[in-house]
Amino acid sequence: MKKFVIAQMILICAMVLIAQGHELDRTKTWYLAHNLWYTDPTHIESVNFISGRFLPAGTMITKLDVIDDLSVSSNPQVSFEVRGKLFTVIIDRDSDKHLQTEDLLHRMFTSNTFEELTGNLTDTERQNILRGSVLPGMSKEAVIRTLGFPPDSRFEVPDKGLWIYKWDFSQKAYVSFGADGRVSKTHFPQ
Repeated sequence: MKKFVIAQMILICAMVLIAQGHELDRTKTWYLAHNLWYTDPTHIESVNFISGRFLPAGTMITKLDVIDDLSVSSNPQVSFEVRGKLFTVIIDRDSDKHLQTEDLLHRMFTSNTFEELTGNLTDTERQNILRGSVLPGMSKEAVIRTLGFPPDSRFEVPDKGLWIYKWDFSQKAYVSFGADGRVSKTHFPQ
């Protein structure tokens, strides 16, 4: 009985620490760090399937909240509002197993406006981001702002020459980079 009580206390302490680790500074204004693609605003996969509609990078969000409570869901959820409409991102622990929830939050949300996020990019890259388009000549930073991080990326900016994105559950999209670090070709499913 004593071991059971100790185990329960450890579990409760762990849940409190997890919840505290994801507290967000409510005094900041938050923005999307990259385009967030979705087909259902109440169930957006954290792998950011590149299909459907998208909220553009730099979109101001309100009521940002993180639910990482195993009694509510087996996967953490991030909810927020854009112009009064609720959006919920489901963080898939299987797909994002190499990243902590905190890491995903820092990739998805920022305190920087679109202008601050894209200040070092060309006008053409900024236009492509807002269109949701990746075209030859774009920098890796512009691709991240357009499509998000490749789902298998453990690093801030992957150094691989080929980035693979999930289009949906069965198809993939490919972005190749040349020696200059810029997009050389793309392949997106029709």
